[in-house]
Amino acid sequence: MKTLHQTLLPVILVATLSGWLVADRSAQDPSGSVRFLNVQACFDQYQAAQEEIAALSATFSGRMEGFRAREAKLLELEGELAILDPASPEFMRRRHELEGMKMTLERDMQFTGGELQLAQSQLFVRSYQAVEAAAAELAAREGYSAVLVIPDGTNQLPEDPQQALDYLRRRNIVWTNPNFNVSDAVAAILNGES
Repeated sequence: MKTLHQTLLPVILVATLSGWLVADRSAQDPSGSVRFLNVQACFDQYQAAQEEIAALSATFSGRMEGFRAREAKLLELEGELAILDPASPEFMRRRHELEGMKMTLERDMQFTGGELQLAQSQLFVRSYQAVEAAAAELAAREGYSAVLVIPDGTNQLPEDPQQALDYLRRRNIVWTNPNFNVSDAVAAILNGES
């Protein structure tokens, strides 16, 4: 047993010392090679995404204007219905038509809202993927080991205390040095300027 200890001790000692000697050779100081970006700032400067947002806005604002005109017409019809005798067949027929028109309008508004939400979500995903690709390109070119997302400030916390607490618990980064913010450089790549 003593010979086993005598044999293993030098092997363990040599392995430990050699590991200690080479352990720091390939490691770099991560603080100098880590950069940060603000995704919203990149989106705000991303011209293709802004053009798509403007197109979505134009498309859906026209539909919303149509919905407002239909709502105004329904109010007008409700006023006409109010002066009729509630026991008359005309009142019953017109009330049925009005209720059908209200239901159709509500369904159309819900459908359009769903379409808008889907289009916005798809735009967000495409834009986020473009930001990731641009950040990866910048990191490879500049030799950064990582580009992290800057967290939203605490001034944007949810009002509900439990939701605010959950949000704060999920945050991994508390503060970033503004000198390491590469949002403008990423936006330049997104816009083909770099």
